[in-house]
Amino acid sequence: VYARGNKRVLSWPGGSLELDAADLGEGAGAAGGSIKPLKLTMPGKVLDVKVKEGDLVEAGQGLIIVEAMKMENLLLSPGKARIGKVHVKTGDRLESGSVLITFAAEE
Repeated sequence: VYARGNKRVLSWPGGSLELDAADLGEGAGAAGGSIKPLKLTMPGKVLDVKVKEGDLVEAGQGLIIVEAMKMENLLLSPGKARIGKVHVKTGDRLESGSVLITFAAEE
């Protein structure tokens, strides 16, 4: 994983995925901002949900494992936040853009 301007690039042998840093909610959470919902960036299947509603998570903490393109992908928390709602369960097959988790507003 590396930064290229306002993009974050995840690369592996045979492919790569480029995400907009704003879509990842970077810079939010610690500064009191809100974190955008965690969305799936490609079609996939939920293999494991590692958090539940109300959990407090740290930046970089594993939230959900998704199988996409025959690879297991651990999706990480973009910042320190409280889990508001988990919209998926193990076994769900999802399309690109599906909301996986929304984060609760911290008071």
